[in-house]
Amino acid sequence: MFRYEFKYLVPFNRIDTLRRRIVPFVQEDKFAGRRADHQYVVRSIYYETTGYRSYVEKLAGIERRVKVRIRGYNRPEPESSVFLELKRKHGPFIRKNRAPVLWSELPDLLRDRDVERHVRVRRAFELGKEDARQFFYQVIGKGMSPAILIAYEREAYFATFDRRIRLTFDKHIRFRLTQDPGILFEERSLTPLFRSHFVFEVKFYDSLPEWLVDVISEFSLQRQAVSKYTLSLERARALHPGRHGRDKSSLLLPAW
Repeated sequence: MFRYEFKYLVPFNRIDTLRRRIVPFVQEDKFAGRRADHQYVVRSIYYETTGYRSYVEKLAGIERRVKVRIRGYNRPEPESSVFLELKRKHGPFIRKNRAPVLWSELPDLLRDRDVERHVRVRRAFELGKEDARQFFYQVIGKGMSPAILIAYEREAYFATFDRRIRLTFDKHIRFRLTQDPGILFEERSLTPLFRSHFVFEVKFYDSLPEWLVDVISEFSLQRQAVSKYTLSLERARALHPGRHGRDKSSLLLPAW
């Protein structure tokens, strides 16, 4: 199912006020609520082609495009799962394909691509094996390889009367160029993306409720195309020109 994603870049000094404003209308996401700091860490390794096709298509505003990544959360445990993901964008709509695999089995899966052996079918991921095949179809068909690790802390909420509406505060976004998916859970050598801002995301399927429209208006939030991947890649390549032997085109770095 496709959904909308609206993103806003917000000064960090407004986070407490914004949080208090939405609290009467939301419930905390269970994955954040069970942690002492009420947030969890999102960690993703994005794949790219030698010509940075995903990045170029994003800048060009291509209507139908896909991001390919491996995603994990917090710190690895003995039975931790990570996910092979495709994030598809069709015009203003977003859809994700996700396939769970044990972190301990990820190296074998990336090597032998034996989806039947390594991808576990779960109730929430009944199409996991098919989604994994689509992941490898993209990786192999486009000649993609790991390009960058991006991590951040996330507060997450659901609207009390419509759990399909999801609000997130993504904080302390940081990145590192890499060709090794095995560093998914590492924190060494990560560079901050924003000095004084966080990303507020609103995800929904139909329309925004009146209370949320009011919040956006009261805080004068301006919807932006805030792509963590695009901005992190631009900053990383500005800091490390010529890294990875990919294309030599320059990437412009916005000043935030």
